[in-house]
Amino acid sequence: MQHKLNIDSSFVEEQEQELNYKQQTIDELQEKINSVSQDQRSALEEELSDEKDSYQMLNETLVGQRRSLVQRQELLTQHQTLLSHREGNQANQQSQQLDLSPIVNQIERERQKYSQKLQQLQAKIEQMRHSIQAAREIIDTQTEEQDVKRQELQTMEQNLSALQIANAQIWARVDLYEETLQPIQDSLDGLRHKLQAISEALTQLDESGDSQQQAVTQMRSFIDNLMA
Repeated sequence: MQHKLNIDSSFVEEQEQELNYKQQTIDELQEKINSVSQDQRSALEEELSDEKDSYQMLNETLVGQRRSLVQRQELLTQHQTLLSHREGNQANQQSQQLDLSPIVNQIERERQKYSQKLQQLQAKIEQMRHSIQAAREIIDTQTEEQDVKRQELQTMEQNLSALQIANAQIWARVDLYEETLQPIQDSLDGLRHKLQAISEALTQLDESGDSQQQAVTQMRSFIDNLMA
């Protein structure tokens, strides 16, 4: 069990180193992406995405392997303890125990790293939630303003329709008045012509004698008033 555990531990340590190399590669690619132009960024971003996928797969594999090593180490420790009791040699157990502190430390570092990423994601989610809420409030305000403007427009359309109806009624009345007043105007024009003829006749009488001067003057004044 000790021999098999040593082999598996060495393999896991190699994978841990490979995981660290991949993390370094990811960091280097990220720095390059931040410094290159837009044309060169696409290929680097694709390479970065592949490296992250590879890192994720390897890390998920190591999670199970680390857990298995810890369990096997506990089982081995139990067997070593039992063997030491049987042999009466407690020092043998201590000398044969495998030091898994590097793996435990690596697990703790990974836990802290993912904990930080989780906190960052939670902060981004909270920020997005505030942005969505602000956008929703703006949309609600604009919707209310549009409703008010729509109501105002409907009121203006109703007023315009009422004005158009009233205007049509007024023009109908004007046409009716014109039709009604035209015969009256024609009669007045005929009366004016008749009065003009009477005035001319009176003028001739005025020229024929002075005895009828006063009566002619009165009649002319009356006729002038009628013509006016």
